[in-house]
Amino acid sequence: MASPTVGDALDVAVRFAPTRTNAIALRAHTTGDVAAVVLEELVPLGAARELVVVSFLVGLQHVAEGLTGKRMEGAADFALPEPPYVARFRHLVHGGMRFDQPAHRLVFPASTLALPLVMADPVALRLAREQCQRELDELGAAGGAAARVRSLMNERHRVGGFLTLDETARALGLSTRTLKRRLADEDTDFTSLLDEQRRQRALILLRSAELSVESVAEQVGYSDVANFTRAFRRWSGTTPTAYRRDAQKGKRA
Repeated sequence: MASPTVGDALDVAVRFAPTRTNAIALRAHTTGDVAAVVLEELVPLGAARELVVVSFLVGLQHVAEGLTGKRMEGAADFALPEPPYVARFRHLVHGGMRFDQPAHRLVFPASTLALPLVMADPVALRLAREQCQRELDELGAAGGAAARVRSLMNERHRVGGFLTLDETARALGLSTRTLKRRLADEDTDFTSLLDEQRRQRALILLRSAELSVESVAEQVGYSDVANFTRAFRRWSGTTPTAYRRDAQKGKRA
């Protein structure tokens, strides 16, 4: 609430979410003129899954509207079957709601990130960040290797792919061996993190009708469209072309 812009507020939410829950995590992605907030399930949510995911993403959009005083454009995707009651709530998401998608996420214009918050307060923000950082430190979640790698992948993405493992280690001031060990301590590895980033970026890029599938493949690091298609099917259960077609139908709806 005290952040200057939507983008700053989102950065705070992503960084400090572990101080409030270990059941879900938030990831932010921006590619060109499209941005997304991804909700990841860290533990099985059981019977509460549908309620938690749908209410969280719909609520997040309406919180943004309350904090900016602006109508929030964008769509909500859910990686779960469509509930029978959803028709009563579709109007709550201006860009539409789609189910049986590869990920839970809000997708919206990147320009939204620059919108100012009506309750911005730099002093309150500094105090809140300091308190949240202390809580994060106590949890031992601050500055984790995986979080630092994800952040670097977002910051230094380039056309033609992402930084390599060796490049990432150098950028973080670590040896490749040390980075691999620290990621292993967090039960992950560089390949898994890279796969995650490629997947999320591809999902965003394919929403643009101006980019060919070949161009999307290149931008996420695949020189061969066939390899990209196989990877995308593994990520989402469908082909890039089919996903794009469904996304365009969702926009028109």
